[in-house]
Amino acid sequence: ADSSDQKVTDGKSLKLTSGSYYLPHPDKEETGGEDAHFICVNEQAIGVADGVGGWADLGV
Repeated sequence: ADSSDQKVTDGKSLKLTSGSYYLPHPDKEETGGEDAHFICVNEQAIGVADGVGGWADLGV
């Protein structure tokens, strides 16, 4: 079964509390860094893009 189809049963509940904080590399503070993250409460999704700095070398 797809993990999104699984349900907590028998009176049990599950809660995930999340937060994020971003500290760019000191050499990249002026541009805000090259990593990214998001938390989407409505879609119950969390994502992190780390180590994508190589794209800057390609002009992206």
